[in-house]
Amino acid sequence: MLVRAIDGTTLTVPDTPAVPTRLTKRRGNHGGTGYPQLRLVACGTRTLIDAVFGPSTTGETTYAAA
Repeated sequence: MLVRAIDGTTLTVPDTPAVPTRLTKRRGNHGGTGYPQLRLVACGTRTLIDAVFGPSTTGETTYAAA
């Protein structure tokens, strides 16, 4: 059996006119972020097997199934 790990992170992307159509700015306790963010989830141990990314409003466990 292959041992695998799944890990996710949030990345900030440029605030260009095309980006807000797919990604959103996150809300926070002090207003929110200045730039849109996306979530990156990767699968693998010692090597990258697969990766998926999309809006940060979707959680890591949802992306892990993909």
